[in-house]
Amino acid sequence: MKTDAVDAATRAQRLCAELIPEARMIQNSPREIRDVLRSRLVMVSRCLPCQRAIGALLEKYNVATAASLPELLQLQAELHTT
Repeated sequence: MKTDAVDAATRAQRLCAELIPEARMIQNSPREIRDVLRSRLVMVSRCLPCQRAIGALLEKYNVATAASLPELLQLQAELHTT
């Protein structure tokens, strides 16, 4: 935010003309909902690459489940799920 005289005068004129919107603080209940949704988004964005990696392993070895993979690849798939 600039504080020189020209900008201060411009802001004062805009404030008098009601061209600057009123700022509002978010109430606690909507804030909590936003925080939960933001956390969910982060978790989903981390989960999807792991699911894709497991799917790529299954496709590469042409099997339907991770239990059908060779032992080391089962371990790799398990690491993607934890």
